[in-house]
Amino acid sequence: MGARIDDPGDHDHEEDGQQDKDEGTGHPLIVDRDGPAAKPRKRLNLARLILASAIAAAVTVGTVRVTIPVVTVEPGPTADAGSLVTISGAETFNPQGRHLVTTVLVTDHNTVASALWGWVLPEVDVLPRSAIYPPGSTQADIDREVSDQMDDSQTSAKVAALRVLGHEVPLEGVLVRRILAGTPAAGQLKAGDVILEMNGTAIAGVQQWLMLLADKQVGDSVDLTVRRQSERLQMSMEVVSLVGSPEPDLGFEGADAYTFPFDVKIDAGDIGGPSAGLTFSLAVAELLTPRDLTRGRIIADTGTIDADGRIGRVGGVEQKVVAAKRKGADIFLVPRPNHAEANAAAGKSLEVIPVSTLQEAIQALMKKS
Repeated sequence: MGARIDDPGDHDHEEDGQQDKDEGTGHPLIVDRDGPAAKPRKRLNLARLILASAIAAAVTVGTVRVTIPVVTVEPGPTADAGSLVTISGAETFNPQGRHLVTTVLVTDHNTVASALWGWVLPEVDVLPRSAIYPPGSTQADIDREVSDQMDDSQTSAKVAALRVLGHEVPLEGVLVRRILAGTPAAGQLKAGDVILEMNGTAIAGVQQWLMLLADKQVGDSVDLTVRRQSERLQMSMEVVSLVGSPEPDLGFEGADAYTFPFDVKIDAGDIGGPSAGLTFSLAVAELLTPRDLTRGRIIADTGTIDADGRIGRVGGVEQKVVAAKRKGADIFLVPRPNHAEANAAAGKSLEVIPVSTLQEAIQALMKKS
């Protein structure tokens, strides 16, 4: 099973009963994901423009539609994070300003001409296709990866926001995210189940589950207590080893499950990836406190976040800065390791504030007039 963090009940999951069909890579990705390391900023200059135009002109009509193995990464759409959050069971407050989710747009199947224009434009990066699509991966693989990253990011964002506001959000059990066909789990578990106990021992998340499972031998039988919606079920299944791994397994991909004091939903739409965590945390915290952190401003944010509120480095910062500037953002909160590149891209028209934790981000906004 894979160790990912998710929240039971937020998403519908299906058993992976057959092999994914290769759907190609025809649609662009709108992601907030981690990306390649920062590179020196490009500037639009006449020499580069002339060279690109000359090469593009040399491309014959017969090859103009021929694609090459590169992707372009450019500023993507933004979204008002507060409008994506729905809270029930707790009092909420409406801020005067907004927190922006910033993204990058990754386009595959580039022609020579489109790649050259990406090479010219300062806000566009042209990267080897393998930087986004590992060899052998399908569109379905990538879609699943960025969707899972977004699920994890949302869960961590909710937990971090509630905890920083003083709410108890205990870690309880392991969410069954996906099930592998032909394994013991496929016969009994369903996606969305939460495993609460193994052989009578309560499970506090993925790490404890893996420790308990590591003590078992292939062929052993384990007794599980499982929550399926409002039901509490008992089941037994045999420990197996999966192809390519000698580790004991039951045949499912799991994630940390938390018990929330009230319902918090985040609908990110078509956006995938991990780095909207800070934005969603701030949006959730903003709705749950009468103190308006935005005070009428447009706040753009980016950064991964864990359940303890620690903020991590992201990719695509230059593109996200451009997207924020286009939307008239007043402040851009970024992970501390991304400060230099974000500041260089922002120039004098956008204030960039580096932060390391959610608490630090909240305090930074409270101090700004």
